[in-house]
Amino acid sequence: MQRQPVISVRKVVVSEQTVEEEDDRIAVEEPLEIQVQSGKQRRSLGITMRTPGNDSELSLGLLYSEGVITAKQDVRSITQVEPNLVVVELTTTIPEQPWRMTQYRSTACGICGGDVIDRVFRSVRHQLPSILLTPDVVRTAAAAAAHHQPLFQSTGGTHAASLFTAQAQHIATFEDVGRHNAVDKLIGFMFQQGNIPNTEPLLLVLSGRAGFELIHKAVRAGIPAVCAVGAPSSLAVHLAREAGLLLIAFCRHNRFNIYAGGERCSIQGAESGKER
Repeated sequence: MQRQPVISVRKVVVSEQTVEEEDDRIAVEEPLEIQVQSGKQRRSLGITMRTPGNDSELSLGLLYSEGVITAKQDVRSITQVEPNLVVVELTTTIPEQPWRMTQYRSTACGICGGDVIDRVFRSVRHQLPSILLTPDVVRTAAAAAAHHQPLFQSTGGTHAASLFTAQAQHIATFEDVGRHNAVDKLIGFMFQQGNIPNTEPLLLVLSGRAGFELIHKAVRAGIPAVCAVGAPSSLAVHLAREAGLLLIAFCRHNRFNIYAGGERCSIQGAESGKER
């Protein structure tokens, strides 16, 4: 029933001297509808575009990130009814208030200062697990993450979210055309393992930038440290500082920047990641 995450297509390669046709492999992007059911009541959460694979983890991670479920016992079953339809049966009632899948795609100025951002900050105000990382652990984990991305290596078109211990031991990696989906798949995996909310010193490595929505998901899941290959956004830094999360970005070529939670990294001057 599961669709393949990669397909082959023909492409035309144009250079200064030649025009050639050859095969290429690209990441699949398809819609996934997620429905929740409680008793005889069933409601659609919405549709997300994703790379097929780990749809159960994606559904659970998204439901947890949205606050629809909070513990493993909230879920009675999860069924892939069709290739692009997942139904999650709840042991709890479906929330009465209107809700939908929320992806925070706005820049910081789009939501900062309003009720929305206030609700978001209130939803993540809990103590994160203790963690202390050395620079070598950060560099080792970031380098190792690249070796657990077969879809990216095949297509160059996916994002990845990798989870490591505080000793840089790899736990799991999930890929998707959407960076939000990759993180939700990872959170769904943790949820299935009964590790949500997390209580262990873990490091999340992101293959791209560190946007606010990804930091929000990490904090809700109880992950105390995030390392991104790309840049952070202003609101991501603000949320990380509010939550006490270690936020590392621009982790490339054995270098990285600390933007928040510097006390969680054992390096001289790391405390400069505190807000000024």
